[in-house]
Amino acid sequence: MPPDITAGGIAPVPLRLEASEAALQGKPATAATIAQAAELATSGAKPLPMTGYKLELLTGLVRDVMERIAT
Repeated sequence: MPPDITAGGIAPVPLRLEASEAALQGKPATAATIAQAAELATSGAKPLPMTGYKLELLTGLVRDVMERIAT
C-alpha cells in the first residue's frame, strides 16, 4: 500500500501530495527517492505572491519527515 502524504497550511484545505506518493511507491526509502518525493511535493503549485516561501518549507518538511520515518 503506497504511503498517503498530505499537507495542511498551504492551501484552504489539506492537499494530498500524489506526485510525492507516486515517487515513493514500490521503491526503497533511499536519500535519492526521498529527495525526489520532496521536490515533487510542490509540483503544480501556484503560490500567491506573498506565500511563495511556503514551497521551500514544504519541500524541506517532506524530506525531513520521510527521512525520519525511513530510519
